[in-house]
Amino acid sequence: MSLRIGVIYCGYNTADLLERSLTPWIAARAARLSGHTFVICAVSVPFEGFDHGAEGVDGTPDALLQYQCGEHIDQVLTGIVPQKETEARGAALRYLVEKGVDVVWQIDSDEIFTAQDITRIATIVEAQPYVAAFRVSYQNLVFDEQHALAEPFTPMRIHRVYIAGGYRLWGFWDDNNAYYARSWEQGTADKTMVRDTDMPVLTIPPALANPLHYTWLSNERSKAKISYQVGRGWECSFRWDEITNQLAFNEPYYTKRCLPLPEVITLPTA
Repeated sequence: MSLRIGVIYCGYNTADLLERSLTPWIAARAARLSGHTFVICAVSVPFEGFDHGAEGVDGTPDALLQYQCGEHIDQVLTGIVPQKETEARGAALRYLVEKGVDVVWQIDSDEIFTAQDITRIATIVEAQPYVAAFRVSYQNLVFDEQHALAEPFTPMRIHRVYIAGGYRLWGFWDDNNAYYARSWEQGTADKTMVRDTDMPVLTIPPALANPLHYTWLSNERSKAKISYQVGRGWECSFRWDEITNQLAFNEPYYTKRCLPLPEVITLPTA
């Protein structure tokens, strides 16, 4: 048995990471990796409240459209009007569900998977038909590409489309978290909605797959992400040190929660 995997690939102002992060998925799609079918829908729009700086868009949408023209990916959703993350990802979700995918897998352009990562994760998803959602264990690079957080970052990233009991994946209630609708087949207005966190969830162990995550480096992208999170009323675990002009842990964040600062490990050199 094989899966039909729908990939939501989100990328905006990340041209420097585009080739590294998208190429493994293009290769998986072309080769039908491990017998699976891959349908890739890229999303490249500005998110509401995210300051991309004076330089603006760096050509990521155009690059993705070129991949589509070359028939390397299936669809690109782009535009210049800022959207909520849930709306942007939701549009891609609807496209993929209409294409008949079995699972929806969210990938951001600052996440680097290997073919082995994809194969191992897909094998686990295929073997767990009653699990609604899966968390992926990322190796979170921090400050620079030679260091990472010891504790993996485990966001919800994979959702099964159809769940026993008449539930279907319907939309996003948070940036990466989805909800399911019951009685969706009747098209009724009084659908019963259930959040993914209230359904069976499995975390992929880092020993099996531990893709790299490039979010928290000392660069302008991380500085903008901190502003974005603060602007949404969140407490960010990082801050930008204006004196050193570098990323730093937000110590009050941890003090408030009676937590120690995260452990940072040095990665082995190639």
